[in-house]
Amino acid sequence: MFYAFSHYLWVSFLKKYSETNNSLIQTFNKIQNQSKNNILFFLSDNGSDFVSYSLSTYHKFIGTSHLNSGPDTTQQNLLDERSDRTTLNKARCILQDSGLSENFWAEAVNTSVYLETITPVKTISFDSQFLFWKGRKPFLEFLFPFYCRPAFLNISPEEIFRPRGVNRISLDYG
Repeated sequence: MFYAFSHYLWVSFLKKYSETNNSLIQTFNKIQNQSKNNILFFLSDNGSDFVSYSLSTYHKFIGTSHLNSGPDTTQQNLLDERSDRTTLNKARCILQDSGLSENFWAEAVNTSVYLETITPVKTISFDSQFLFWKGRKPFLEFLFPFYCRPAFLNISPEEIFRPRGVNRISLDYG
């Protein structure tokens, strides 16, 4: 999902197409809880995943107007389409740079979305979407390259003769 004013992104990964309704409802609830505001408008294409009885009932229940663009008319939803394309291009570059297989596409997309939300944007006075949405600056101390091999400090009094660092593989910021 994409918030047009601040360009903040939410991403959910589904195993089945049938999980779309529940995922959207959970995301709507999360957005309303975080922002303490109601969602007034939801713009989507006229795809069957967004036009269902359960979603239309939910939109009526929370007071959201669901606006549909014409089918197969990406021109009517340019910001969202451009955001999707940018996110996928970044994820593709992250995967190619790391040398990992396409099986890690979800982690690459998740990393891409996180990096986009902490990057300053011109449309909101060069603040980050994270700052705009959460009201605080993002914590940047733990940023590392995708697919790096950091050593995590392991200080345990009962394991006195074991190594202090534990090697792990990090894929995202989750």
